[in-house]
Amino acid sequence: MLIQHKNASVSREQLLYESAHIDDDSSIKNIDVIISRVRQKIGRIDANNIYIKPIRGIGYLLSDRQ
Repeated sequence: MLIQHKNASVSREQLLYESAHIDDDSSIKNIDVIISRVRQKIGRIDANNIYIKPIRGIGYLLSDRQ
């Protein structure tokens, strides 16, 4: 979903309810944990850049820019 909405913010609710890969029983807090783990894995590959940025009060943004 973040790839589909690249360079645009995606709310936690969108990630939770519109993603086919996240269980319906998950909570908003689970989204934060999932994104954190993805960010850690990307950081192991390219520690110089942050690709998934948190947008306070909204959700997340996938960017190819620092």
